Amino acid sequence: CTCVSWGTYVLGLIWLLLHPTITVTTGIALILSISAANTRITLLTRLRKPVSTPLQAN
Repeated sequence: CTCVSWGTYVLGLIWLLLHPTITVTTGIALILSISAANTRITLLTRLRKPVSTPLQAN
């Protein structure tokens, strides 16, 4: 069916138009998650409590 290829073509066009927004939002989300993980690590190291995390169990 030609409608399937037309649908994929339209989806590709929409993705091309929205691609910069998607990359920007994903980049911001990645940066936020990385900073949150860093703050968590710094807080854990500052507390220095013998907390048994799954990482330390291994």
